[in-house]
Amino acid sequence: MRTEMFRTLCAELGVAPRVAVLGSARDQGGSTRYFDLQVAHFNSHGLMARFFEPEDLHEAWDCPPHLRHPVGLRDFTIPDWAELGIDTAPVQEALDHGCLLVGTQTSTFLSSKLTLGMLSEGRPWMSAAECALVDTYLPWTRILSDRRTTRGGREVDLVRYAVDHRESLVLKAGIGMSGKQVVIGRDTGQGVWEASVAEAAEAGTSVVQDFVEARTCGLAVVSDGVDEPYGMEVVPVLGPLLFANRPAGVLTRFTGDLTTGIVSVLGANSSVNCAVAV
Repeated sequence: MRTEMFRTLCAELGVAPRVAVLGSARDQGGSTRYFDLQVAHFNSHGLMARFFEPEDLHEAWDCPPHLRHPVGLRDFTIPDWAELGIDTAPVQEALDHGCLLVGTQTSTFLSSKLTLGMLSEGRPWMSAAECALVDTYLPWTRILSDRRTTRGGREVDLVRYAVDHRESLVLKAGIGMSGKQVVIGRDTGQGVWEASVAEAAEAGTSVVQDFVEARTCGLAVVSDGVDEPYGMEVVPVLGPLLFANRPAGVLTRFTGDLTTGIVSVLGANSSVNCAVAV
């Protein structure tokens, strides 16, 4: 599906099917095997692909026109690179010179939680149907700052409300990953919570959101070394995937011991699985 997505994208843009795979061995324990496999797959399916470290990315556009890579796969996350001290300036430079870098299947349009806050509060251009859709699927979310907002049809002081309702709220940085920038109110002492709320409100780059209790579902599981499938209750994190505007399956993550919480930071107990609808 990813190969077909790039082939379709190049056709729509009217450019040569040359794909830059952008990542860094520093983000993969020093090995480029992860990227090399992707490049080999693209090349074997009619795309001309090459792996680029950020320091080499200028070679994707600063070259003769027939050698340029007009599109690319942005196979990294900004928080990971920031933690490793990898400069993202070459990425912006490539974008400025017309190299279209698209995200991997783990990237989303709504990667900034500030967007969720704006949608939850409502925008002037949103229709009644759009507001109803947001209310159905998005927990109450607000960009946290020293201001007033609405809650349950009444006006409240947002910071005061967040402080007073610690056990029913979570605090999330606008940009983050793996739950490292999340403060769960019920798991945090009141003093720490108040300090976190005050700091976030001053910065204005975080959201406060309703805590949602995880729900379980029954799943028939096939495990290594087991001959027959067996049933178990899991607490799944579901991630629907779209390639070129077409559904492409659902990534499912859950823990084998029914531990609830942020799956990506639970360590050895968490696993990435495929759930198939039968």
